[in-house]
Amino acid sequence: MHSFLKSALGLSALLASPAQAFFRMPCGQNIVTERIDPIIAPGAVSAHVHQVNGGNGFGFTEDYTAARQATCTSCMAKQDSSNYWTPILYYKDQQGQFTKVDQNGMTVYYLQRGTDTNYKAFPEGFRMIAGNPFKRNFTGDFAAQAVSFVCLDYSGSGAGGEWNYLPTHACPDGIRAQVFFPSCWDGVNVDSADHQSHMAYPESGSYNGGTCPSSHPVQLISIFYEVIFDSSKFQFWNGDYGSNQPFVLAMGDPTGYGFHGDFINGWDIPVLQSAIDTCTAESGTMEDCHVLDLNTGDEMAACTIPGSVNEDITGPFDKLPGCNPVSAGPNMAAPVTDCATTAISGPQIPFTDMTSKAGYGTGNSTSSGSTNSGNGSGSGAYGPGAPSSSAAPTPANNNQANGASHVPVNPPNPVNGGGSGSAPANAATTDAPACGPRTHYVTKTEVSYVTERVTVTATPKGANVKKHGHHKAHAKNAKHN
Repeated sequence: MHSFLKSALGLSALLASPAQAFFRMPCGQNIVTERIDPIIAPGAVSAHVHQVNGGNGFGFTEDYTAARQATCTSCMAKQDSSNYWTPILYYKDQQGQFTKVDQNGMTVYYLQRGTDTNYKAFPEGFRMIAGNPFKRNFTGDFAAQAVSFVCLDYSGSGAGGEWNYLPTHACPDGIRAQVFFPSCWDGVNVDSADHQSHMAYPESGSYNGGTCPSSHPVQLISIFYEVIFDSSKFQFWNGDYGSNQPFVLAMGDPTGYGFHGDFINGWDIPVLQSAIDTCTAESGTMEDCHVLDLNTGDEMAACTIPGSVNEDITGPFDKLPGCNPVSAGPNMAAPVTDCATTAISGPQIPFTDMTSKAGYGTGNSTSSGSTNSGNGSGSGAYGPGAPSSSAAPTPANNNQANGASHVPVNPPNPVNGGGSGSAPANAATTDAPACGPRTHYVTKTEVSYVTERVTVTATPKGANVKKHGHHKAHAKNAKHN
């Protein structure tokens, strides 16, 4: 393995160019998991459960000042107190009970993609959302292509593959959920009513690399989330809501098309810009980006905040938190309007501030963040009201020639990997963009890794080794290229 890594790094250095440079940022355990979303539901309990990583300035309301006041972060870069969050995953058993699926690691990639190589850091106050929680079909546009799932199979048994929907067969080593954020900015607004239209995917090329539209001419650094769910401990069955699998996202989505990610910028902006400008190695390792100060694993794990919503989110229970019904589509799901209001309360779990022991100095973590002054808007397509249209939203100026909306019938072919099982009836007729060669491996860290243009082969050692890593080799027009 060591000889491979040395060779891989040498090859990466040989191939390095700003257009291919990236760094991957491991994040440890979530700082909090509950119904909280300061973008969509500022100052209130949100509609579904999220798992949150990043700085402990996070709360029910949050602006840039609050984010920068964080005293620790669960992610590796000390100068980044941003917050990154996604919905959690549940398992529905054959008795109709829902149980939370553990999350086994998150990685945030900072990627230099696009034809304009003058990449900019996120501005102060910036926030955005990628994906639509109400979506239940594959529309084929770039916004739809940006959401995908990988069936992890480190043994190479043939179960692995990548799709735009939740896998419809058992995944031996878990499910990796992925979302690629739009990177074309209008250059003016740090937020918008729907928290998306100030951003756009490229108008040509691919969703993760191409030419920005004239309405959104500023090329920001691209971010891409990977979240691993430990689904392998649950008995696989075909489900009972037309999805051919037993897992459902927190907002009642058994298809996966509604997976989404939220981001609030908390970076030391000059440091991020310096990292963008100078950290141009293709290795992707944070250690190769010398402008960043790095947290240890213990420091990342010590950064938490106490929950402030008094409800069981683990299960088993008959209904999902927030009264979200399971909705398989293909029509857009409707917002829940008949669920009893849940109040924000004091910390609901025993909480010990470990930041000082982990070397964070003062270690003053926020108890709930609810006193932070926020500037997020609760209006728009993803706010308390119904979606403004029955069609899935697409980023402004998205090139419809690159994937017009349609009613899908047959599943796309898996990306480099088969696996049995039928896709949901609303799966896409258009195949997802093909990836290059890919080999998954096992690593002792709770992080997933990408090494571009290199294929890796390794043998797992020991039953207790964490199975959270992967290497991808990307062809010229590969999915994440």
